[in-house]
Amino acid sequence: MIKKQKNKDLDRKNVKNIYYLSILRSFCLHTKEIFFIFVSYKTFHIETDAIIRHTINKSL
Repeated sequence: MIKKQKNKDLDRKNVKNIYYLSILRSFCLHTKEIFFIFVSYKTFHIETDAIIRHTINKSL
């Protein structure tokens, strides 16, 4: 009984960690894209702007 309870708690912890990691990962990806958009608008490169738009459309 005690072992089963411990395993359940461990599983819950793992699920939480995976959940937070996935949120962090997606957040990092979006911040990168936002940064690239900002840079592309600052420099007014049409090519980079098109590439960034393409990557965002792919990710959505």
